[in-house]
Amino acid sequence: MAEPISWEALQAIKGLLEQIDGTTGWHTAIGQGVILTDRSRLKLEGNAPITLVVAGELGVSAAASSGRTTVSEMDLTIEVAVPFGSNNPELVAHRARADIVRALGVDLRGLAVRFNKLDITGSRFLSDADEAGTPFTLAQVTARAGLTETHAPAL
Repeated sequence: MAEPISWEALQAIKGLLEQIDGTTGWHTAIGQGVILTDRSRLKLEGNAPITLVVAGELGVSAAASSGRTTVSEMDLTIEVAVPFGSNNPELVAHRARADIVRALGVDLRGLAVRFNKLDITGSRFLSDADEAGTPFTLAQVTARAGLTETHAPAL
């Protein structure tokens, strides 16, 4: 059985981010680093940025859905944590945000997951520290994905 569409969407977004490589015209190489879709594995090590892609609210549109089709919108958050030990973490965070916005701007209709749309809804910068007290700058981009899922009849 295939994974839920919400998980497939996170994996598709991760795939978009994996193309970000400083040697091919991007500001950063975050796509070549650690990209997680599971918060429990998030741990800063060294000075390299870590990217996290997670889902938020998932709302179903009853008006657009039918008996075998569910149309929904899922809020997404993409975060890049840049440890203070890296060279100019604030600049790296700004560059990572720009790269994420550019990567999410592609035409999604060819992706395996059934995307209707992907709209960026906001972004911001924060500073924080992890559980070990390592300070970091966080670039955060929020988006909303429109998803369509067709269900097989229950047996």
